[in-house]
Amino acid sequence: MAEQATEEGAWPGIDPDGTVARVRRAQSWRPLVATVALVVLGLACWQAVAMPRIPEPIMHPNRFDGVIYWAGPNLGPFYAKQDVETADLLFVGDSRVYDDTDLDVVRRGGEDSVGLIWGPNADLSVLLPAIMDLPAERMLIALSPSTLGAKTNPVMRASLVSPPPIFEPLSLESALGIWVDEERVRLIDEGYSPFIVDTHLSSFRKVLRETTRRKEGGTQQLDRVVRERLNYFRTENIRTLATRRWHREWFEVADAEKLVRACRITLEEISDEERAAAEAVVVEKLRALVARGVDVTCVRFPVSPSVLAVEREFVPDARLEAIAEAAGVPFYQYQEAGLAAGEDPAAHPERFETRDGSHLTWAASRRFTRKLVERLQGPSSVD
Repeated sequence: MAEQATEEGAWPGIDPDGTVARVRRAQSWRPLVATVALVVLGLACWQAVAMPRIPEPIMHPNRFDGVIYWAGPNLGPFYAKQDVETADLLFVGDSRVYDDTDLDVVRRGGEDSVGLIWGPNADLSVLLPAIMDLPAERMLIALSPSTLGAKTNPVMRASLVSPPPIFEPLSLESALGIWVDEERVRLIDEGYSPFIVDTHLSSFRKVLRETTRRKEGGTQQLDRVVRERLNYFRTENIRTLATRRWHREWFEVADAEKLVRACRITLEEISDEERAAAEAVVVEKLRALVARGVDVTCVRFPVSPSVLAVEREFVPDARLEAIAEAAGVPFYQYQEAGLAAGEDPAAHPERFETRDGSHLTWAASRRFTRKLVERLQGPSSVD
């Protein structure tokens, strides 16, 4: 102990100006400094070499999908995002308004209270009557040939003869299983093939599960919200190569002709009489909304030239313009602003890339949403 005290007491004399201590302190920091330098160098190489070679995400990340919106017996399917019962600004339409509108971008544009109601191949003559009592002060409605009299899934309509069930969270899976078994028997008895019924119930089961979870509170709801927000942030800010779950978001191959044939089939199934009847209902409901004081705007979303050519075979642009004119609402037409899937958007900065001819890529949807919000908010930003 005496020797140790002597050594410690002698240290200032051995290193009177602190040189050895400073050297040792500097040496202790070297591994950390080297590690930080390597990390910075690695990130710089990643940004310079890897990042430009990773494709932009084509699909949206989890877009905070909502719940089933029951419009009435055998009507739909329709879905609601955010709180449509209180939203001041409501987006309404088919899968284009769903895919091409990024509600986060809408909020960043200064719109705090927004909601969205949509359906695959949504028929506005069915959807508009179902939302007439919602309190929205403004509505943006997707108007296109496919939203006038389009046919919806007959098995889904049969499942929506009454409001979809909401299950107790604690017994969700067992209750879902019992309901699916009973619904399968009912639909097959009504004449639908077992294969079609099983395919429908497989997807509808997932929708019902998610609807129940989103209507309930608790820690699972909080976990879901946090997970979705992190997933959205990750896709927007971090170019990652990870996990099978994200594969379709990042690496789905753009297919320029993917939905051209589907678009033709959809439009061919609508007779002239059905289309005319749908148009009459749409004009009537748009007028009623305007008379109630709702600020209504109709929008035709961007599509690829090939899809647009098919649409014009069945419904000329002038026919849609006549609907908006008869209803007395503005009609913003962006149908010619779409690019074919896979076409380089950098060569056409004023246009928007589609991933399948009918729906925009995520990057294009954010650009288009900003453009749309600016136009909605005032004449000074009209193109």
